[in-house]
Amino acid sequence: MINQRLILLESISLLLLIAILLPQLKAEERNISSEKLSEIAAWVTSKLEVPPTSVMPSVVFTSQAQLELRRYGRAFNSVREGSSPTLSAPTGGETIPEARRDLVAIYDDATETIYLSERWTAESIANQSVLVHEMVHHVQKLAGLKYACTGARERPAYLAQKMWLEDHGLDLEQEFQVDMFTIVAMSACM
Repeated sequence: MINQRLILLESISLLLLIAILLPQLKAEERNISSEKLSEIAAWVTSKLEVPPTSVMPSVVFTSQAQLELRRYGRAFNSVREGSSPTLSAPTGGETIPEARRDLVAIYDDATETIYLSERWTAESIANQSVLVHEMVHHVQKLAGLKYACTGARERPAYLAQKMWLEDHGLDLEQEFQVDMFTIVAMSACM
């Protein structure tokens, strides 16, 4: 009986230790150094041909539901939550594409903040390209670039993301299932 209690206490101690250390390990995997942010900002400003910036965005990691809430005004049921996807239009008349991709990041102009999925890690070139995409929006805002519509500012962001991936031997279509037709369609002002 004493051995069973001892094993139970050791198991609980181990679980507590894991619970304490796991967030720290995840934070290290996701860590975006100020040097990496500056490197990406310099790369983006050179590609957009705008003056360099030393003003870096805040970067916040958040859940899928919070990303959806920030982007669409509400969170949607998803397969990850154990139910079938809800493809109804959010408030405001905006529609969700039928083959809705996971929302992996957004940029908030008002707070100059990039929100990344809590699953994002710095080691992945594909994930870095997502940061590049959102950094384009930050640089667009700081440079005061104006576009005919909100969608039009996506074209330079996707093209920069595509270039980043190609510079590292990867392809936007293979990594994210986004081809040039999709980029043109998403950036069209209608």
